[in-house]
Amino acid sequence: MSTLTIPRIPIESLKTQDFFEQHRSANQPAIILDLLPQQTSWDLDFLCHYLADYPTPVRAYGRQRYQQDKRQWQEIGRGMEPKTLSFSEFAQLIQRQEARDRDIYLAKFPLKGTPLAEHPVLNDIINKLGLGLAVIRLACITIRWIVY
Repeated sequence: MSTLTIPRIPIESLKTQDFFEQHRSANQPAIILDLLPQQTSWDLDFLCHYLADYPTPVRAYGRQRYQQDKRQWQEIGRGMEPKTLSFSEFAQLIQRQEARDRDIYLAKFPLKGTPLAEHPVLNDIINKLGLGLAVIRLACITIRWIVY
């Protein structure tokens, strides 16, 4: 069995064009070191503080579908219509392990237009990387990693 080594890139040596060519466009993961200040904790409490009542799209597949042959699945991935919960409701499902038990995932959730989009740390990331709004899509992916 082979394992993937994910490269760690210090923020000081990161070049925007290289990052997009080698990682973003190529769908290759990378860990960007020192991107967030040490005191910043992007956990569920932090996210709930900014996104508590914000409408959050989720996909609820249900564990029972894994008992079926995949050819019988009616809805797969993006073809499944998302449901809307508040972010706090989604966070509670995660904390109670219900999201895992019921196979509930965060659907496509751009941060643009949310209260978190104006957070100084996120704006600092945008400036550090020189990526403009592309970082908001990157931060959306980060939330998925943090949540699960």
